[in-house]
Amino acid sequence: MTGEVVISVELELGWGKHDRGSYDYLSRRREKETEYLKRLLDVCNRTGVPITFNVVGHLCHPMCEMTRVRKDVYPSGWWREHDQSNEDNGSLFHAPDLLRKIQRSEINHEFASHTYSHIMVDEVSAELISHEFDLVDRIFEQWNIDSPVSFVAPRHRQCSPALLNKHGIKVIRRPSPRQSKPGSITSLWVLTKSHPVHDKYHEDGLIKTYSTSYPSLTYSGGMLPKGQLAARNQFTYLPLSLRQKIHQHYLKNAVHKAINQNKQTHLWTHLWDMSNPHQWATIESFFEWLGEKRHEGAVEISRMKDLAVDSTTT
Repeated sequence: MTGEVVISVELELGWGKHDRGSYDYLSRRREKETEYLKRLLDVCNRTGVPITFNVVGHLCHPMCEMTRVRKDVYPSGWWREHDQSNEDNGSLFHAPDLLRKIQRSEINHEFASHTYSHIMVDEVSAELISHEFDLVDRIFEQWNIDSPVSFVAPRHRQCSPALLNKHGIKVIRRPSPRQSKPGSITSLWVLTKSHPVHDKYHEDGLIKTYSTSYPSLTYSGGMLPKGQLAARNQFTYLPLSLRQKIHQHYLKNAVHKAINQNKQTHLWTHLWDMSNPHQWATIESFFEWLGEKRHEGAVEISRMKDLAVDSTTT
């Protein structure tokens, strides 16, 4: 039996929550995010693991670039946080150096679309969504990046399949209907949750790869720090090494399930989630283990765009 593993990482930085004006999860001048992206690329080079990076297109700009943006079609105040950013947090909205690091990596990672400005695709017009796709295509072309065929909607919002087809999107990530969800005892769920596995699903001209609604490559639920945010108090009584082992088991179990059932598991997170030593120790160890499984032939590691190749699943 052979399982399939897909790993995707959201590269959005300040755009991820700019509509909420909250950046406490990020480091000052995103120094930690820059550091841990380099670590991630290094471990991918060592283990041969490719990643799909879901990129907010505006991050590609080295500085404010609004000449082609039609502000008139955006919700009122949508650009306020960006327009008022200062030197200290301007790097949260512009990160061409991070894109360049990915491009120069030994591994051929995928650049997928996460919209141009992290717009909520179920709250705006089709005209605005098309405008965002056009902006992403234009900036990717300037960067000599293939026009994206994979798409992850911000916060997993629903987007019209016809609109996605129109813009050349073939693969999307969606939350699994089978994922375990927290019950009345949230702490117990965090300790016992199980990652879903699926077959590829073809519908409305799209390949759907299913993941969890919460970031699964990093530990959610507050057991470990997320980015620069501390772990929840109710978990700090547990030794850090135990909490890391619990998450390591969760990740490996997801892969074992995919192997045993000959299915696919899709692990994902945000770059900022993993940008601390507590999350990173588990991720690095997991990637080393996953690389061994790939070398043994037990798993195939795919980028999102690879799922569209010769797909016959219906």
